[in-house]
Amino acid sequence: DFFNNVQNNKYLIDKTILNDTSDNNILKISISNNSNEHNNGLNGASKINGKMEKINKHNSNEQFVQRNVYDTELQSCSLDPLTGFYRTGKCETDNFDNGVHTVCSVMSDEFLEFSKANGNDLSSSTPFFPGLKSGDHWCLCAVRWKEAAINNVAPKVHLQATHKKTLHYIDLNELEKHKAL
Repeated sequence: DFFNNVQNNKYLIDKTILNDTSDNNILKISISNNSNEHNNGLNGASKINGKMEKINKHNSNEQFVQRNVYDTELQSCSLDPLTGFYRTGKCETDNFDNGVHTVCSVMSDEFLEFSKANGNDLSSSTPFFPGLKSGDHWCLCAVRWKEAAINNVAPKVHLQATHKKTLHYIDLNELEKHKAL
């Protein structure tokens, strides 16, 4: 048993981070020494308290590299307007991003009109949203982009800034047909 070995051998580990790329979470194991060696009733061994928790990597201080459709480091999509599910400027994603906002797209009037007509008004501003105009870069939902492609109104795509998870929904050849220059 890991915790018994730590306790019996007086090891002290502050933090161990294990990356779990299958679901974009990390397993954080924290073990700390919370008592005095002389008064803990363990014959001189330190009392060890262990804790394991699964945390979302965006809430940790660790740096993780997300990948684009070419399996290289994901590039920035837009800082003005600030885009991305986490408003980092990148089309980063994880299990909390149910809409899969992974396609870095260059807005066009044609697409914005299509999106508005289908219930997703991206062109109107609100107190929490800037409103988009033709030429803006924005992380679109993969399914919304695919819907636009089926209707021949798909916006251009910045592929180096499009997350590789997009390939679960859209074929790379289809994306490359709409590559932004």
